[in-house]
Amino acid sequence: MCFAVCPTGAIEIEAYRNGGEPIVEENDCTGCNQCMRCCPGLDDFWSTSIPSKGNDFYVRDDCFCIGPAINTYLTHSHDHQERISASSGGTVSAICRYLLDYNIVDAVVGVGFANRIQPIPQIVCDSKDLFRLRQSKYARVPNCKIMRPDLPYDSVCFIGLPCHLKAIKKTLHAFPAIYNKVKLLLGLYCGNGLYYEATLDLIKRLGCPDPDNVESIGYREGQWPGKFSVKMKNGNTESIDKIIFNYLSFFYTPKRCYLCNELPSFDADISFSDGWAMENLDSDGWNNTVARTKLGDQTLNHALKAGYLIATPIPTDHSLNMHRHGMFHKHYIANLRCGVIDRFKGKTPNYSTFKTNLIDYLIAVLTLICFYLGNKKGSRLLASWMPFSVYEKLMSFSRKKWIHLAGKRA
Repeated sequence: MCFAVCPTGAIEIEAYRNGGEPIVEENDCTGCNQCMRCCPGLDDFWSTSIPSKGNDFYVRDDCFCIGPAINTYLTHSHDHQERISASSGGTVSAICRYLLDYNIVDAVVGVGFANRIQPIPQIVCDSKDLFRLRQSKYARVPNCKIMRPDLPYDSVCFIGLPCHLKAIKKTLHAFPAIYNKVKLLLGLYCGNGLYYEATLDLIKRLGCPDPDNVESIGYREGQWPGKFSVKMKNGNTESIDKIIFNYLSFFYTPKRCYLCNELPSFDADISFSDGWAMENLDSDGWNNTVARTKLGDQTLNHALKAGYLIATPIPTDHSLNMHRHGMFHKHYIANLRCGVIDRFKGKTPNYSTFKTNLIDYLIAVLTLICFYLGNKKGSRLLASWMPFSVYEKLMSFSRKKWIHLAGKRA
C-alpha cells in the first residue's frame, strides 16, 4: 500500500526483490508520511478486531476466536474442474466468477504469475481469465500496490491476506478514493508468509537449478490438500506433498510475519480457509467459509442460489476448531513473542497482553529462536541437504504436537 499511495513514486516493492521489502529512493522522498498512514505493520491486529478487556489481561482461551461471523459454512465450487484445480474447494474462484458474470464488480484483484514462477498482483475483468488467480501463492506478494487512487475501475473485489485487508481498511480515511472502489473484501487465513527465495529453493531441490527451465509451478496441485509441483520445459514434473513443503516456514518466514497476531482475516466480508473437518473424507477439497458481514453473507447466498456453489451451514465452534492450532500460534504465541522482544527493548506494535504460564512463554521463546536462526544463510544451506523423507516425518510430528498444545477439540 505504501507504493500505491506514495505521491512521488519513491517506493518500489516486488515479491522477488529485496526479500519483498519496500525499496525507498531517499532522494525522491518528501517526508509526507502517507506511506505510514496506510501501513498495516504498525497495528495490533488483535486489539482492533477483538473486544477490549480494558485493564484486564486476556487469558489463553481468549485466543481461540474466529472474529465477527454472521454465518459459517463448509463450501466448494459447483464446477468440479474449478474445485479440484483450486487449493481447497474453489469457493473464492466461484464467488469471483459469479461477481463478474453478473456485472456486480468490474474487476477482481488477486495474485497470478509473471515469467511462469514470479507471483505478482493481477487484475482480472473476465471470469474466463480467473484461472490466472487460482490456488494459493506461498510468497509474500504486495497485492495492494495495484490499488492506486487512479485505478481505472469503479467496483473491485479484492482478495488478500489479513495484512492486505488491514491496509485497505486504513485507506478509508487517508485515501477514500481507494477505499470506495473496493466493493467486496475476500480474506484468506494466513499462518505466515514466505520469502520468494523459498520457492526458488524448492524448485532447485526438485531438480531444476535454473528457473528459466521451468514451464510452470503450482503450490497446491492435485488431490487436496495438494502438492508443490514443478513442470519443466523438458516435460518432466516433480512434486512433494504440502506437509513436506511446510518445512520452509522455519527458514523463510519474514520477521514481521512471526510477530503478526491475526489468522482469519477479521476485516474481510468473507474469510476462507481449508475445511480440515473434511480431511481424509473428501480429496476434492472443501473450504471453511466465514461470512463476516451482511454483504458477505448475501453475496455467498446469491452465488449459492445462482448455482455457483455448494454450501453446508456449520456451527461457529466447528469452524473455529478446524483452525485452533493456527489461532494458538497467531493469536497467542505471537503476542508472547512480541512480549519477549519488548523485554529486550525491541520494536513491536503495542500488542495486547495475555496472562501466561512458564511453558507457553518458553514455547514463544523457542519459536522466536527457531525463526531467527532458521533465516540465517547457514541454516538454509544445512536445511537444503536434509532428505524430504525426514521433513515429512518432522512436519507430521510437529503438526500433531501443535494441535495437542492448542487443545484442539473434536
